[in-house]
Amino acid sequence: MIRTRLVLLSVFLLVLLNSLCRASDQVAEVRLYAIDCGRMDFKDMGALFSDTGEYACQAGTFVDPCFLIRHPKGTLLWDTGLGDKISENKNGIEIPEFGVHMAVSAGLVDQLTTMNMSASDITYLAFSHFHFDHTGNAGLFAGSTWIVQKAVLANAEQMPQHADLVAQSQVLEFEGNARAEERT
Repeated sequence: MIRTRLVLLSVFLLVLLNSLCRASDQVAEVRLYAIDCGRMDFKDMGALFSDTGEYACQAGTFVDPCFLIRHPKGTLLWDTGLGDKISENKNGIEIPEFGVHMAVSAGLVDQLTTMNMSASDITYLAFSHFHFDHTGNAGLFAGSTWIVQKAVLANAEQMPQHADLVAQSQVLEFEGNARAEERT
């Protein structure tokens, strides 16, 4: 009887301690998390992905990962994937003019929540590039510091869908491999 109680107490304490350790807590070493931020199925990749015709009439699927990097100096989210709004449609959405079906099985916000994190826990946000499938949830992270190449930033500021968002975010801009400079 006492042994059973000790085992139950031990299990309870382990569960309690585990629930107290949040992914958003300070970390002592670097951690990398891959996050599923969507999927795109193309009926014909030739029109969008090749000007030589090598993919003409070939169907293809692209996954859209995001990466969360936990570091002792802060948390960086690399890309924000397709928009979480797509996850509201269980079967995804069709974009007939581009011959693409897009789906998000679980939204980025929901996935961060399962890691005991929220958008406000993201210190830095960086993008591989500013296409819609990499910036779909960028607006959720206006409170984060964005790390963006100057050329990409200049291009994004010319696009109406990005200009306001970039204007209200703190941005670190850099050229190529140069050191980042805070934008004022």
